Amino acid sequence: MGTSLLVRVVLLSVWVAMVDLWLSRHFRSGVSGNDLSLLMGVPLGSLWCVGVIDFLLGKDKRESITEGVKGYFRNFITTHLSNSVIATLYIGGTLLAATFSTISIDATAEGQRDFVLASLAFPDRQVTGATSPEKVRDIHLWINPFAPEHKLSIDGFLPTTIQVQPFFGALVVPDHDLIATPTVLFRPNVTSYPVLGSGGWFQLYEKNNVGFTLIAEDQGNHAWYLGPRRNQPGELRSEWQLESAAQGLGEQEIAILMKRWRNPKKLETAALGPDRILCALVTNIDKSVFVSGVVGKVTRIEYIDLPMGDLSHGPDISTINTTGPALCHWLDSGAG
Repeated sequence: MGTSLLVRVVLLSVWVAMVDLWLSRHFRSGVSGNDLSLLMGVPLGSLWCVGVIDFLLGKDKRESITEGVKGYFRNFITTHLSNSVIATLYIGGTLLAATFSTISIDATAEGQRDFVLASLAFPDRQVTGATSPEKVRDIHLWINPFAPEHKLSIDGFLPTTIQVQPFFGALVVPDHDLIATPTVLFRPNVTSYPVLGSGGWFQLYEKNNVGFTLIAEDQGNHAWYLGPRRNQPGELRSEWQLESAAQGLGEQEIAILMKRWRNPKKLETAALGPDRILCALVTNIDKSVFVSGVVGKVTRIEYIDLPMGDLSHGPDISTINTTGPALCHWLDSGAG
């Protein structure tokens, strides 16, 4: 009987410790240091009181009280801490820990960001919100322990797949664990803007296993960018000034170009990650003549500047099939 009671007490203590760890992880509300000191102080204080009473009472009286207290606690544990109760606590706790978890998203260097979290097994079950600008944001959710993969999309970062482990959950530090979505700026040159001002088109292609595929096009006297909007690095603007002056442009032309390049228009297409190859072209209104273009590779640099070179006075392209994909292939091969 004594051994059985001791085992039950030990199992209960282990269960309480595990519950405390689970609460600390998911709700940050486990037993604090002061509470732990109090819990330790109660039995120590009780031992001291028992010692004083044992010293003051006679032998017969001490044995009578001791037997009464021991009997009371033995009866309480036997009645309320049966094997079925212990089994229920462990089974219930295990099921809860396996199906309820937490994803913790750390604050980002650039402040609050919107996010979308979705289970890969159940894509229609999404959690949306915003990260905290100064502290960790905890997202509590029910999970399938056999399909713990979730897709996490945070503004300014490429979507990624994370595994939400039962009991422990997952911690995401965006600036360390995720890849920042690059911002790619496409700068039409000075000869492009008369064509764009006459209804011409800006076209953006992406290279895939079958060649170059059109992913976006737009009209207007703009520069364009792909990815999240970011502040332009100051050194870029100095380089643009020198570049324009080297081409012999006048002050008014440079001022117009700088205004357009500093205020680019966002392309309405999905952002692309590193190692993707892009091709940008400027063509006339009926898409029969191409006046500028560039092919570039997306890297991990946060702000990528792609100036578009002049095709109208460059190498002879009359010998190739002047469609957008063919011209992009020609530029990508290094001929341009």
